[in-house]
Amino acid sequence: MLTHLLQKTLVLKLLTGLCLNSWSQKEIAVKSFELSEMQYLIRWREMYVVQIQKNGWKQRLQTAKATGLNTVCAYLFGICMKNSPISLPGSKTF
Repeated sequence: MLTHLLQKTLVLKLLTGLCLNSWSQKEIAVKSFELSEMQYLIRWREMYVVQIQKNGWKQRLQTAKATGLNTVCAYLFGICMKNSPISLPGSKTF
């Protein structure tokens, strides 16, 4: 059941991507990309989930926005994805 649902979702995303690709012209450069003749500059930084407390995320994201960032990469380590709650040294329990 889950595999069938994932396959349907993947096919839907693929078809949506193909449709969007046909409607807009894209060009990717080293520091920016162009979509439908509008240039977008990507300014990003990385944030590590295990190093930020739950109540600190809002402040971090507001600070990132205030400094001009428009993209944040959040790393989720495999140890955080397990079903049982674990405790990492110096961080919250996941």
